[in-house]
Amino acid sequence: MLNDLLCFVCISGTYKEKDCPTTSTPTECKPCEKGSFMATTNNMSPCLSCKTCNSAHKKKTWRECTAQKDTICECVSGYVCSDSDCNHCRIAKLCPAGQGVTAKAFLTNDTVCSPCGAGSFSNVTDHVSACKPHTRCEDIGRQRQTPGTTTTDAVCGEFITKECSWMLPAGLWIGLVLTSVLVFALALFYWKRKKRRFNREVNLSRLRFPWT
Repeated sequence: MLNDLLCFVCISGTYKEKDCPTTSTPTECKPCEKGSFMATTNNMSPCLSCKTCNSAHKKKTWRECTAQKDTICECVSGYVCSDSDCNHCRIAKLCPAGQGVTAKAFLTNDTVCSPCGAGSFSNVTDHVSACKPHTRCEDIGRQRQTPGTTTTDAVCGEFITKECSWMLPAGLWIGLVLTSVLVFALALFYWKRKKRRFNREVNLSRLRFPWT
């Protein structure tokens, strides 16, 4: 309302350049210039200046300014916004050894830490590292010397010696040798028995037929 005149307001992304002279004449609006914005309908002039994210204050741009929306700042890695407008950045929470980062600090949300579960560990204190799985010594052909904990990795020892397929247990070798000896003895016994029978038959035939 200006001098009892009802003037239309400017839409977001624009600003009032000139008031309406009459009720039948609309307000003159112009688009916000680069580096400025207007988020709501208004009768203001000029547009508001876009926020700058100062790296000296540990800030960086998360979303660039547009004609309708202001810049959104976030904190650099290792810091978190202290309020919704990110006016200040504070050091993000650090996860101690034995815990891993399950959600990194972002905007106003601080670091989320969780204890390392079975088979995993973390041996650092920081704001970025998740729990890591223990080394599986058998997967790299080595014996496990020391099991891992929530703060230490498993320690692998000597390489596992793989026996060749032709190498058999001593008991099996003994069994094979004894079986072979037994088979040989039986074969020799039957061969000698057959030979004696053959010789006896030959001698009998000579007695019956002395001229042969």
